[in-house]
Amino acid sequence: GAVGDGVADDTAAIQAAVNSGANAVTFPKGSYKITSTIDVATNNVALVGESLYSKAPKIFGNFNGFLLDCSGTAPSTYEEPGLIQGLHLENLNNGTAAGSAGCIDLTYTGTCLVRDCFLRFQNTGVLLAETISAEFHNVFLVGDSGTNPTRSYCRGYSGFGRNCQIRGGRVYACFICLDIAGDAWNINGLNCEFSEIIIKQGPSTCTLVEGCHFETSKMLFTNADTLPTITTSPWTDNGGTGQGWSGSTTFLNTHVAFTAVGTLNGVKAPLFVIKSQASFTGS
Repeated sequence: GAVGDGVADDTAAIQAAVNSGANAVTFPKGSYKITSTIDVATNNVALVGESLYSKAPKIFGNFNGFLLDCSGTAPSTYEEPGLIQGLHLENLNNGTAAGSAGCIDLTYTGTCLVRDCFLRFQNTGVLLAETISAEFHNVFLVGDSGTNPTRSYCRGYSGFGRNCQIRGGRVYACFICLDIAGDAWNINGLNCEFSEIIIKQGPSTCTLVEGCHFETSKMLFTNADTLPTITTSPWTDNGGTGQGWSGSTTFLNTHVAFTAVGTLNGVKAPLFVIKSQASFTGS
């Protein structure tokens, strides 16, 4: 079985447990070193730590790829990985591009619940693509972007999802906290801090952001990876080029604070890039 001493390579032992046919694999407190991705997708098994947060079992590695691969192979072959709970996941590999390395890959998955977990990464915390009904409850994501040689790779949640929910938790020290697209995102009670861009949103509809706290030194939201050119005013849609909110999005009772003053083309100001589809209520 897995040793969990932080020195022995536990990859094969963990994969064997996942492949065993058990409904759940439970991790006692310890530090589990892996050297390649654990394939969870084809087994639909729950991964559960016996303790939480600072005492949570730690699964760590440093390689280009994801610690846990829950992904299907195409939209027609969705996987349902079930539950990931009470684990500390850490992959500090920079990767070769944004979305190439990190903690959890939920590409082409449905009905996955990630709960009470701590994720640390340099590239991507959670990768999504055609992900359906994923839920993230009290998940803490910390981007190690201060030491990342390619800071723009660093994203918390990244990808396309439908009917996905983020409830509570925190995204900290990423270039982009939420790099999302899709339909019917529900983001409630999330805390995002010390990041250049809080939300980058691609084509999407019916996103609700409620009861959140956002702190940023640069921008609340955009649909571009790069910060736009500001020529006359900090309040702009960048000359009508479409760098702004995409779809119908509502903010309710959300607090936004700018922790520093950004500088772009000599203009010093906190930056919003807003399209008319966004609405703010009690924020």
